Amino acid sequence: MRPSTYHPPTVGQTDPSARRVRRRFAGTTTLAVRVGGCDDHRVVTVLDPELRVEQVDGHPGRRRLVVTYRLEIPADDPVIGRQIQEEAVVTAVDEHDAPVRPEPVEFRLGNDATVDSAGVFGRRLWTEVHRFQLDVERDWWDTDQGGGTKPILELVDHLTATVSISLDEEVVASGVCPTTTGSWGALGSD
Repeated sequence: MRPSTYHPPTVGQTDPSARRVRRRFAGTTTLAVRVGGCDDHRVVTVLDPELRVEQVDGHPGRRRLVVTYRLEIPADDPVIGRQIQEEAVVTAVDEHDAPVRPEPVEFRLGNDATVDSAGVFGRRLWTEVHRFQLDVERDWWDTDQGGGTKPILELVDHLTATVSISLDEEVVASGVCPTTTGSWGALGSD
């Protein structure tokens, strides 16, 4: 993939009210402690990750998976000036609301990016898929004599995404999106 560069709206400003989601550390120490001896509480952080499923204009059978999040980079973090890898993995969630388990699906969205400065940066990863690939709890239907669809049971589908930020192939921050719910199967209209 083609690398992108962060361009903060205001260099050096961070959002102190940002909600912290989940940070993943290597072992029991943070990247900041191992690399630069920085303040243990100021590390790269994934904030407010969100997964959306959007319709694609002009393509009724396609859906766009969009993962957005904010990435907080502290002023003294060793990732500044280096290339990071950002990846979102979209998977099915079993909400135990159907008589079947969801189909195993995995969509990987990723990008390489160079961190120019400290701050909080809005990020967006996306890909397009066929809507039936999102039918993780398969709808039940039958075909009648004329070839039409006869609905039996429409099941709701649940998806989530895990966002990971890596430096030199080591995960330094991650966050999990809340569950996104829709009906993307043969009987659904989402």
